[in-house]
Amino acid sequence: MESQENSPDAIVRAMEERKKDPAKRAKALPDDFASRPFGAILLLLALVAFGMYTYIPITEAQGQVASLRYSGKFVYIQPLFAMLGTAYLVFGERASKVLGPTTRPSVWGWVLLLVAVGVGFAYVHYLEAYFYALGYQV
Repeated sequence: MESQENSPDAIVRAMEERKKDPAKRAKALPDDFASRPFGAILLLLALVAFGMYTYIPITEAQGQVASLRYSGKFVYIQPLFAMLGTAYLVFGERASKVLGPTTRPSVWGWVLLLVAVGVGFAYVHYLEAYFYALGYQV
């Protein structure tokens, strides 16, 4: 026979009592410990990409080097990394709740993506126009 303490009814009763008393609830670590470092990494990637694929080519072009090391796709992705990195760094766990999962973004997730794509497109176009004005074919 089962003892009174280990019976299914006793376990259910204990779980219900624990739910009622907030002091007895298990406390989990917030997801901020994963979200905020993710945001910092994305911001760092945006800054590294900016340095390597925007700042260096601009300074080389102003110095009239023979050829530029320029990649439009890395310039295009910088605003997305910067916006997502800032959102995750500032809002932490709430950013992933507001933006939605990666497989099915929320409305705000789509808005952020569309704004980042628009800014990225304008950014690439501006840089390529600048390089063409300096006489480079990129």
